Amino acid sequence: MKPAERKRMVDSTIGLGVIDNVARWANDQALEKTREVETIERVCVKPVEPVAPANYRPSSEIQAQIVELTALKSEFDRLQGFLRVERPVPNRPEEKFRQHAAELKSLADEQDTFRAKLAAIYTQLRSLPPLRLTHPRCSNRCSTSTRHMIAGRNG
Repeated sequence: MKPAERKRMVDSTIGLGVIDNVARWANDQALEKTREVETIERVCVKPVEPVAPANYRPSSEIQAQIVELTALKSEFDRLQGFLRVERPVPNRPEEKFRQHAAELKSLADEQDTFRAKLAAIYTQLRSLPPLRLTHPRCSNRCSTSTRHMIAGRNG
């Protein structure tokens, strides 16, 4: 047997032919997948960061405005309900006074005059120094003497 035939026979006995076939198949698969990846990379576009629109507002700002508008809508609904309730027309009040307007005005003016006099008396009273009397049981002036004298007690 020639050396090449002998090598084939040994390889077929130990299964090297199958291993070679599996290695060839794995290489073919790897080459195919590599080509697929290269094709996908050529077709795919790198992502670009989006540009914000001119009137863009952050969601926190919009949320604050939503809260404010919700409160206004609630108040609007409450007022709408208030206006929908029919209320009776008020009756004209009955006049129970027997005095004329001129007489009432003179009484009011007289009351204002008395109030002014009373205010003047209180002002004069506040300007007076405090009254200090000597209590009969005390050797010096005491503050209780005023209370005793006003109450009509002497001791």
